[in-house]
Amino acid sequence: LVPEAIDALITNATRLVAEDIKARGISFTLALGAPQATVMADEAQLRQVLLNLLRNAIEAVGHAASPAIELTTAVVGNRVEICVADNGPGITADTKPHIFEPFFTTKAQGTGLGLALSQQIISDHGGELAVRDAPGGATLAIRLPLLPK
Repeated sequence: LVPEAIDALITNATRLVAEDIKARGISFTLALGAPQATVMADEAQLRQVLLNLLRNAIEAVGHAASPAIELTTAVVGNRVEICVADNGPGITADTKPHIFEPFFTTKAQGTGLGLALSQQIISDHGGELAVRDAPGGATLAIRLPLLPK
């Protein structure tokens, strides 16, 4: 793990899916609110988590009338919070307790490993990955400890 500026890492990761988002006609908002936030991280692993969350959001909004994804960062106390929100169908109450279980999936083509692996990576970084209740969609939030300044 090495010091990583979280907003720069996110900017670079979103470039990898920008064309796909644009081609699908998805409105994408990137609101970076943690310009000085630095975390101890394996950049490749965090990028993998971000890409997984963004790809899940892209799939989720596939049938929305006006598909939209928002990725935000903010400093909350001694942590940085990264949220990926979409306006897809959301996560049902009966599905929510299982989404981080290995091999659990609601997708026809899914393996059920993406969120389980993402949660493990974030946990290995001393953070948390959680689902937040959101009206009209889903929000996944990553919280990572900040490096002291």
